[in-house]
Amino acid sequence: NGTLIRKKSMDALKDFEDESLDFVYIDGNHIFTYVAEDMYYWSYKLKPGGVLCGHDYAYFRHRYIGGGCQVKEIVNAFAFSYDLDFWVLGNNKKLYTEEKRDDYRSWMFIKTWLTNR
Repeated sequence: NGTLIRKKSMDALKDFEDESLDFVYIDGNHIFTYVAEDMYYWSYKLKPGGVLCGHDYAYFRHRYIGGGCQVKEIVNAFAFSYDLDFWVLGNNKKLYTEEKRDDYRSWMFIKTWLTNR
């Protein structure tokens, strides 16, 4: 079961209690500030053991106006800053010719850190 909520990411935060969600998937604005805010603030909404993940673990500088896609850099910095392991899911190599595959990988953390950082 799921509910579609049409709000900007930072506006939707107030709709959820801290440590109330099992899963958060981020695929918003790919510029530095927005990625960092999404990861940081939405991680508070996860229960311990919950999954924080998102799309576009990739590097392409000129895709977006204002600085490109900085998802990969922010995910790496988040992991380094909090000494966390994370996983990169999928790849863009097709195993057979009819296969449909996303060009950019997803990333994933399992929440093992305390919320009161």
